[in-house]
Amino acid sequence: MNDFSLMPLRDDLIPSLKIISKSWVDDNSFWAVEDILKTLKSQASEAYLVFNVYSHCVGFMFVTWTGFESELLFVYCKEGQRGLGIGRHMLNHWICEAMKRKLNELFLEVSANNQTAIKLYESMGFRKLRTISNYYKNGDDAFAYGKRLEYKLD
Repeated sequence: MNDFSLMPLRDDLIPSLKIISKSWVDDNSFWAVEDILKTLKSQASEAYLVFNVYSHCVGFMFVTWTGFESELLFVYCKEGQRGLGIGRHMLNHWICEAMKRKLNELFLEVSANNQTAIKLYESMGFRKLRTISNYYKNGDDAFAYGKRLEYKLD
């Protein structure tokens, strides 16, 4: 994955966040930049941006940390950059970070219509927990997924 770099969101990267957020506005998202920044200040959460070799922001991930769990609140890969492993790269980072923190479980929601993301999540060990009816603004359903982290004893 040498073609991409994942960076924690800092104040100097907020302009990049604002630029990529214009891409997801039409993508059925309910996360506005202002909401993300407000949540980052009020909860134990982190956001990451992914940049390509040309320093263009091509991905975004937003997670919360609570007790022994973490939730993926939002993940986005820019159109035209999908299928290159960016989503898997972001999820691997989230899983590794959760394991460093000795968390037990990871959770996320995904549109029931997003078969590409569902296949990615399932390939990484996430399992469908339930259906959430009318989850999105347009009335689409979502699936809740979870992954139990397992640790090897030394």
